[in-house]
Amino acid sequence: MMAKILYGCDLRLMECVRIRGKDRTTLFPQAIQTDLQQHLEKVKPLHDEGLGNGYGDVYLPEALAKKYPSASR
Repeated sequence: MMAKILYGCDLRLMECVRIRGKDRTTLFPQAIQTDLQQHLEKVKPLHDEGLGNGYGDVYLPEALAKKYPSASR
């Protein structure tokens, strides 16, 4: 999937790895939309299970974590 996104969206490897929802805007080819949708449907239950078990947070520096308590999710 990443190889298709790299080629189709003309991204560098680290740009692809760091795509986080609304943080990045890029062109997205229709040819891979179905593949991505199927992938997301497959991993959504795993993601929801992880969140239910208390996982899913990212590290934030101490000051940011205090200022924005829910930003790590």
